[in-house]
Amino acid sequence: MENEEIKVAIIIPSLEPGNRLIQLLENLHETLKKQENSNILVALIIVDDGSGSEYLHLFNKAQEKYNCIILKHAVNFGKGRALKTAFNYYLLNYLDYHGVVTADSDGQHTAQDIIKCIYKLSGSCELILGCRDFNSKNIPFKSLIGNRLTRSIVYFLCGLKVKDTQTGLRAISTEMIKKVILVSGERFEYEMNMLIECNNSKTKIEEVSIETIYLDKNKGTHFNPLLDSIRIYKTFVKYILSAVSSFLLDIGFFAVILCLTKGIFASYILFSTILARIISSFYNYLVNKNIVFSGKNQKSTFLKYYSLAAVIMLVSGVFTALIFNFSFLNEVSSKILIDTVLFLLSYYIQKRFIF
Repeated sequence: MENEEIKVAIIIPSLEPGNRLIQLLENLHETLKKQENSNILVALIIVDDGSGSEYLHLFNKAQEKYNCIILKHAVNFGKGRALKTAFNYYLLNYLDYHGVVTADSDGQHTAQDIIKCIYKLSGSCELILGCRDFNSKNIPFKSLIGNRLTRSIVYFLCGLKVKDTQTGLRAISTEMIKKVILVSGERFEYEMNMLIECNNSKTKIEEVSIETIYLDKNKGTHFNPLLDSIRIYKTFVKYILSAVSSFLLDIGFFAVILCLTKGIFASYILFSTILARIISSFYNYLVNKNIVFSGKNQKSTFLKYYSLAAVIMLVSGVFTALIFNFSFLNEVSSKILIDTVLFLLSYYIQKRFIF
């Protein structure tokens, strides 16, 4: 594809930008101009995500001097919504293009790295991530910890292994745009949801190394560590709440049935476990299907869920009895210990294989 023209839209979602947005556009303009025998055709799309009238002059300059297309939100909807607005515009006007490259307006992405992603997009890959080096010395502590924590959690829960889960520099093919525009999320969680969706659909993801830039210790970011982290992890948070309520329901019924059956027959622990789990599992299935994972195929998820529930129920019953018989813990404490371990295993299986 050396001589074939590469047609790409560069999408920049922007909220209350400074002069770094203009500097990025200038650098892009100069870099593209210096490319000898350049075969790149670029459309620049900027989304003003409710910045307000005091930033209008910057968007006007971007439009007039650099021929940018400016899409406007009357109020701030969030980065996810801004990206979807641009994706929708792209699909209506640039279907013959190879795809898009998304970049941030705060100076974290260089023109050279954006060009690097453009050339990668001309290949067969559907999603390219511009990944920063988190071993470098200039990274703010909260960004370092946040990325490493997120990277570990995403790998454990989803089986997705990427170096930079929070990068805003991404190259996405046109066919993939048609899929990711439907992914849920309005703010920063959208980019994480996009990765999870691509992972679930077995999409080929490629990583390219980019320059690691944090200006003024990343003070210009609109990322809220508390609120946006909750949004990013909201599926897991909902799963925890579902699991905790189901767990309390299960333990409650287990304790009651245990009192009623203890001394009547030898396998009273296993019997109490099974009966309590039948009751709590139906509640847990309904909550997980309709609220946590929002599964659609009821028959398929029902059979898979209860196959998993049956295995976990038996494992819980057997190991609860073993721990009770060979340790100082009582029956209820033994069950709490075992079910805590099974909780994480169950989430991983439900997320990847059931819902």
